[in-house]
Amino acid sequence: MLQISTAFRKRFARLRWCSWWATAVLTLSFCTASADTLPSFQITDIKGETRTIGEQGSETSNVFVFILNDCPISNQYQPKLSRLASQFGTKQIRFHFIHADPQTTPPLARKHATDFHIDSPIYLDPQHHLVKRLKATMTPEVVVLDRHNELVYQGRIDNLYFKLGRKRFKATEHNLKDTLKAIVDGTPIPTARTKAIGCYIPTLDSD
Repeated sequence: MLQISTAFRKRFARLRWCSWWATAVLTLSFCTASADTLPSFQITDIKGETRTIGEQGSETSNVFVFILNDCPISNQYQPKLSRLASQFGTKQIRFHFIHADPQTTPPLARKHATDFHIDSPIYLDPQHHLVKRLKATMTPEVVVLDRHNELVYQGRIDNLYFKLGRKRFKATEHNLKDTLKAIVDGTPIPTARTKAIGCYIPTLDSD
């Protein structure tokens, strides 16, 4: 059973100073959309590559994974997330990893990607543009947008953890995988919302 120290809990509950980084920072450009549809926007990853999410006519669905480089629960899921990204990456589903800690620098994000073998695009979100738009509060927390940029799933990866520091012997519900399979098969999403369990996303001084 994973033990979470009191100091570690406090680390994710207190306010954090917001750093602005001139490069490798997630920026958003919104258009009009319905309540459950994310407006199209452009994002630039830590390699300097810019992508348009929700571009009209796109056949790609997108998975946003909110992470913190020093959250043990988030890091424990990285191998599973990499397997899912590999499994569904050939089926027009793209994974994006969003560092939600405003103090995470591009070098730290690159080191984290190397340490945990993350091959998917990685972004910094120091001003919490996407955190706020998608109402993400925890890491790891996933948000899935279909090819129409409609939010079809938000929450946990699976039900391995049932509370902070407490987990089952193995997961019995695989919510993210089931969602992606439903998208590929063209069937209804089994569950649209679940509760993510992990580390709180640090708030900004301006919040």
